[in-house]
Amino acid sequence: PVLSENYLRHPGDFRTDYLLFDTFNPPFNDLNVRKAFAYAVDREAIVKNVYGEIRAMPAHAMLMPGFPDADTTGELSEYQTYNCDKAKEHLAEAGFPDGEGFPALEMWMRNESAAMASVYQAVAASVSQCLGISIEASNKDQKVYMDALNAKPTQITFGAISYGMDFVDPSNMLGIWVSTGRHSWKSEEFDKLVIEAGAIVDDLEKRSQMFKDAERILVDDVGGVFIAHRWQGDLFQSYV
Repeated sequence: PVLSENYLRHPGDFRTDYLLFDTFNPPFNDLNVRKAFAYAVDREAIVKNVYGEIRAMPAHAMLMPGFPDADTTGELSEYQTYNCDKAKEHLAEAGFPDGEGFPALEMWMRNESAAMASVYQAVAASVSQCLGISIEASNKDQKVYMDALNAKPTQITFGAISYGMDFVDPSNMLGIWVSTGRHSWKSEEFDKLVIEAGAIVDDLEKRSQMFKDAERILVDDVGGVFIAHRWQGDLFQSYV
């Protein structure tokens, strides 16, 4: 079989895997804690050794390169990249030097397959080893997970999840992060940018910049820790 250069992908074939937090309550209401986690994930090693480089690429933001208005220059990677020394500095600033006194965590997973569970377990191990904290990964039934995620207030302090695009527009991928959505993170400026940009039809340059500004807020404020952009393709016989 050969991989055709002219094949179609369903939008849902592209997914972004990330960690989510309850940012309204300790310990993740502290930006320094969230930044510590963002710098503690060795994305490159996890993609290479667990996903496999044919299945994913390291992520530093929500929008995958090639998606409209995504960061194609790597500017956002300064906010979310692997730097264990920086991670430890942020955790110390939050009052937990070398992880001392940090509460043990349970990382919820959403009914993941063995392959994806191993990815998130590797993420948990990366954070644990860097920061000196305890994280137990726990795979939950999908309904239990989603009911807890959507509860107000949320019942998930710390979790792993993925989101696959429904249509090729930033309003879809970024829209799930507005404060009325499913994540327990809020930025009034982010909400304003995403909602107003989504309604613009006559100034595409302005619309694009607003989405880019919104994603920078999301990544810098660590609404979530972005791990990898995942894709899947189809193989066809050459005669098809």
